[in-house]
Amino acid sequence: MNVSDEQKQHVRGLLVEGRKIEAIKYIRQHFGLGLKDSKRLIDLIDKDIREDEYQYDRGKVIRHSMKRGGQLVGIIFAGVGSILLGVALFIFFGNQRLINEGVVIEATVISTPSSPLFEYEVNGEIYKYQSDVTTNPPSYEIGEVVSMYVNPNDPYDLLIDSFPDRWLAITILGAMGALFFGIGMLVAVVFRPR
Repeated sequence: MNVSDEQKQHVRGLLVEGRKIEAIKYIRQHFGLGLKDSKRLIDLIDKDIREDEYQYDRGKVIRHSMKRGGQLVGIIFAGVGSILLGVALFIFFGNQRLINEGVVIEATVISTPSSPLFEYEVNGEIYKYQSDVTTNPPSYEIGEVVSMYVNPNDPYDLLIDSFPDRWLAITILGAMGALFFGIGMLVAVVFRPR
């Protein structure tokens, strides 16, 4: 491949001015190379240019890229935090709806105290409910009576009146959501463009 001094200087001039994409396009158009080979050649030429030859602040370009990346990370963290907070609020308001509209009944633990099976009666019919919450050591004993809120129109729509069932998921999701949101906002502020 024959490369004239004029072509070399043109490519070098584009790089010195910070116009790397234009330099890659020039190589591709004038020498018939593919994108990968053109980029590799431009990177080799770029290595031969001394730092003081550049007509733009390369550090500023790198710092700007880092700030944009930092902002993006901050936005992602804040977004995840918002989602977690939203889920915690959704659970909280769902629980509150059931507490306000439901009736309070008593249920008996009939087996497996660490992940209890409850038996309860609604409108004269007996129902059983296996808790989703598992605790070790067990939170209940067989035969223990607990309060629960039940939707009278749907006896399987219920909420056990205990901390693990009412508040554990809300507390964990809310704390994680607040932490992620706070970190995200802090990172976004630290990396904001000036």
